[in-house]
Amino acid sequence: MGLQGLTGRRFATSRRHLSDGLASSVLSTVLGAAGSLVRIPLTVSALGAAGYGVVSTISSLSGWIYTASAAARQTSGAAIAYRTDATSHTETQTTWAAARNTLRAATGLLIVAMLAVFVLPLSSLVDPTGTIPTWALVPTLATCCAIALFGIPGAALLGVATTRGRFGIQNISIMAGVTGTVTLTAVAAIMDAPTAVFCMIWVASLGIPAIPATFWALRSIGSIRPGSNPISADPSVRSISRDNMWISCASQLAIGFDLVIITAIVGSVAAGTYGLVTRLAAIASTITIGSLPVLLRVAGEARAHQCTTSGKSTRRTVAAVLALQLVGIIAFVAVCGTAAHILTGNQISISISLAATAGAWALLDSIRRCLAAITSTTDGLRVWRQISVPLSIANALASVILTMELGMIGPLVASAVACAAIATLGAYRLRKELAEVFFAGR
Repeated sequence: MGLQGLTGRRFATSRRHLSDGLASSVLSTVLGAAGSLVRIPLTVSALGAAGYGVVSTISSLSGWIYTASAAARQTSGAAIAYRTDATSHTETQTTWAAARNTLRAATGLLIVAMLAVFVLPLSSLVDPTGTIPTWALVPTLATCCAIALFGIPGAALLGVATTRGRFGIQNISIMAGVTGTVTLTAVAAIMDAPTAVFCMIWVASLGIPAIPATFWALRSIGSIRPGSNPISADPSVRSISRDNMWISCASQLAIGFDLVIITAIVGSVAAGTYGLVTRLAAIASTITIGSLPVLLRVAGEARAHQCTTSGKSTRRTVAAVLALQLVGIIAFVAVCGTAAHILTGNQISISISLAATAGAWALLDSIRRCLAAITSTTDGLRVWRQISVPLSIANALASVILTMELGMIGPLVASAVACAAIATLGAYRLRKELAEVFFAGR
């Protein structure tokens, strides 16, 4: 069955699914915040502000590999949304089909990542002060890449489970991941471990909940025989995998080099400040990220049913998510400076202008994510890819120029403008699809 649109088979969206999705988002926010609130002071106290900047920079580079996990989750979620009669075997097939097609789509990215790790002189960019010995930097980056790749099957499994309304695996994975990384950070701090160890732990923390979920996904790999998975050969699944990979890469391109740029132009201490404010902004944005499976499901119902009730449900759900997100971002801006002082023992300060700019970027990015989620059809993803890639390249170039002019606030300004442009152009080009979802039945 093709994946063109969400109008194939009907599937019910229950209030329990919505409440469970939002509850899982809240749990993810609380536990993610708690984990970061413990890891940040332990890391800063052990390494200092400059060392934390190096850890943040290397973690951001590993985010390029995590784009594959994000694409796998979005692909499996979109694929399973069309199959209301899916059996457990079908869901297993979808999980591994999404993982396989995502790896195939990410081949070019992986080659570039390996060249960057083993060929380019990254030591002068990510660690200009020599916090990590040169001989240890390449093994550290290679290990971080391997850790990130390990989360792809788990991300695909989470896409299937959360779109079907089952958030138990995600919640368990979050709790296991946060507990594990916090424990490892505490042990590393007590044992005065080198910076490379902290880098690996922080990279693993970025993979929560995908990395813990991979262990769950590996239990079913034996039931998939080579060449026996028809979903893997579905051209629509391949198309969605490819488009999601491009969109994820575009999102990473918009922010993935920010810390490298700041480290090279301003220094590691500034990179630590930028890494902290963006990490706190990411915690505030978890409301939107955790609600994306719910938005996908609600939009699908609106297309399938084409009744005024489903259209109203979509409008109310999107409004509720964005309202909660706005409250979270306002709270982030209000407490960001105080939180930085507390978390780092006054080693890192965040100005109100930096926090407000980060908040504006986070809000615009949340709007972009919501629009993309409710238009995740084959044609919709193609439009988002066509818009996101060129604007993200422009964003990366503008970040270099604005960093030289404005300092570490420059990349945030560039990212905020890019998010606004992507959201506006996407909404304009997909206005018919949005009307079909928001005003279904009219």
